[in-house]
Amino acid sequence: MRIAEFTFKMESSIPYRAIAFYAQQAAEKYLKALLVFHNIDFPYTHDIIKLIELAPEALDLKTTLEPAIKLTDYAVSRRYPDFYQNLTFTDASEAVELARLNKQHAVKPLIEAGFKI
Repeated sequence: MRIAEFTFKMESSIPYRAIAFYAQQAAEKYLKALLVFHNIDFPYTHDIIKLIELAPEALDLKTTLEPAIKLTDYAVSRRYPDFYQNLTFTDASEAVELARLNKQHAVKPLIEAGFKI
């Protein structure tokens, strides 16, 4: 998350697709941390919706994190650079905001349990 946020501070040639990629990675890791916390096995995947669907229903992440599903597309942006060549500041900013939303909801139970995140 810090890399995604810090990259915005570059003076020129800001790699917006890299920012979106790192935002996706952060969101994915937040969800996987939540699943580990709840002793829920998960497949090797970058698919945000698959991870959300594995979370305990009581957390209602399907509703609160629905917008974050868009981040899944950015998981492959580093591998297929031409596909996301034209990402903009707005796209990258939205990706970071979605990752923050993901963190807020996915990590909340861990923080409440006393973990420092």
